Amino acid sequence: MNRGEGNWGLKAQLSYYNYDADYSGLDASNNDLIAMGAFDWAAAVASEGVIPSLAINYLWVPENITWIDSINFYNDFSIIMKHADSFSDSAMNVIGMAIARGGWYIYVDYAFSNGNYFVGSGGDFGANESDEWQKRFNINFGYYF
Repeated sequence: MNRGEGNWGLKAQLSYYNYDADYSGLDASNNDLIAMGAFDWAAAVASEGVIPSLAINYLWVPENITWIDSINFYNDFSIIMKHADSFSDSAMNVIGMAIARGGWYIYVDYAFSNGNYFVGSGGDFGANESDEWQKRFNINFGYYF
């Protein structure tokens, strides 16, 4: 769902997943976890879950600031609700803004999470045993063409 009213935007999504990996050659004692890779490592991920997400944003186009085309203020929330009862859910909320000028974007945001590899340490998409909220301030410069 993507609903906008004027400069406001609202997006909602609900996803369900269930991976049935064949671990016959490995230790298959726990089929609640599967291995997924990113960058240069593999990590355990819950094999089944539901992911609801909700995002709201406001697009501001300044009239008197010539060096900025727009600023998109946003808040994005999602949670991985894992099927295995012994696992802690993994949630993340990101609040920030994207400043645009031509093809240049500067993202400035603050992320809170209790189970995301890229925010803090100790959290994960698998069992998430630490279940601790972590935070991270982020600035990203990008040019899109």
